[in-house]
Amino acid sequence: MNTSDWIDQWASPPRPLPVDIGDAIDYLSACIGSPVYLRWTPATLMARHGDMPRAKAALPEVFSQLLDAECVIQFWHQGETVALPLEEAPRPEIVIARLLRAMQARFRPATASSTATKIKGEVLRDRARRVQPKAALEEERSLKGHGRFWNPDGPSNTLGLDDDALAVKIFMAERANLSMHTQRAYTSAIRRLIQWCESQGLGPLSDLTRENLIAYKAALAGTATQTSSTEHTLSRRSQSHALSVVRSLFGYLLRTGYLISNPAAELGDTAAIRARFSPGRVLPPGAVRACDAWLKARLDRMEHPPDVLRRAAIVAIYRFTGIRLDELAWDGGFPRLRVDSGGWTLIVLGKGQKERPIPLPDVCNEAPRPKGRGI
Repeated sequence: MNTSDWIDQWASPPRPLPVDIGDAIDYLSACIGSPVYLRWTPATLMARHGDMPRAKAALPEVFSQLLDAECVIQFWHQGETVALPLEEAPRPEIVIARLLRAMQARFRPATASSTATKIKGEVLRDRARRVQPKAALEEERSLKGHGRFWNPDGPSNTLGLDDDALAVKIFMAERANLSMHTQRAYTSAIRRLIQWCESQGLGPLSDLTRENLIAYKAALAGTATQTSSTEHTLSRRSQSHALSVVRSLFGYLLRTGYLISNPAAELGDTAAIRARFSPGRVLPPGAVRACDAWLKARLDRMEHPPDVLRRAAIVAIYRFTGIRLDELAWDGGFPRLRVDSGGWTLIVLGKGQKERPIPLPDVCNEAPRPKGRGI
């Protein structure tokens, strides 16, 4: 079988399996977290574990079969790892084929993916043409075409597009449920990036490198905007928002397979800002100290019952996020926590029944899960 005819759709971006059968086995083993096809001999067993007693303890089934056989194959079979002598074991191609059929939610034939991608691409092209003017960009003609980091592989490019302008419009269309204010803010941030690229002779977007975006980040700090007869530089908050839109755009293009790399990964990361966060006071200092003392007393001790710890988490979230009362619980359930390299983020249902993310400062992270204990 040709393993490269299969696409790993859970990869970011989606990618075909390695051509070499050995490399494909290694890739699939890493995907499922267990051996797909391993060949064992007394020599390889000794080399892996150092001595036979350790080998016997680690792989008793393989060890016992090697007493009567020169070679034993350890392979995936219906979700389990099985060991058989070489003469009785299936060929690696058969094992891989069975695994791929069993995991169709993740691995798809490239031919089927190509057809589906082509159809989806036509649908998205039509959708992009119908994006409302409020989400369109006046400079979209400068985005026409694609750059060196565009993904030419049809099956893994799930957008099925080859034009940056359309890809950006689809990105905006995916956020069509955002408020008018957010739509304008996104459009303004992307337009600012395009204008900077034009001033530097760069573009289209899929041709930008990380060095380009680092230069853009530095340029934002010195960007001056004209207001009446005075000029002022972008505030730190405006710079952070502009970079967050750029991260969101490039992250979307990578996840959908339109790009083969993400030059904006962790660009202008907010982890340092979260660490320096200091909440402002709306209560008298004495009340704030009493609140913090109550929290500390309950988070420092493990023997409190769950309902007490739950109340402590609620108070901490109120204390450090400014969340509204009706956002603590809604018809669809409770707020969700998202944890990534940038920190913890609370997802709540805000005004207009729309989800909104609230970055949690480092000082608040211990409240939802004190001392490693869930609430």
